Amino acid sequence: MVEFCVQCGGSLPKGDLTVRNREIFTSPDYVCPHCRKLANPKKVEAAEPPEPAPGKDLVFRQGKIIVE
Repeated sequence: MVEFCVQCGGSLPKGDLTVRNREIFTSPDYVCPHCRKLANPKKVEAAEPPEPAPGKDLVFRQGKIIVE
């Protein structure tokens, strides 16, 4: 299995990959040898969490916040 840089699509060397819970990924701070940018930057979270509304609940499920 090959992992690719999310910036340029270049394949990453197998020695620079991490396997955790049977998933292969690159470190968020790993620099791609092809484009010299972060190969797997952290995803930007939403700026503000949702606010509860009258008659609605905030549900926390698998790390996500849902208004129901």
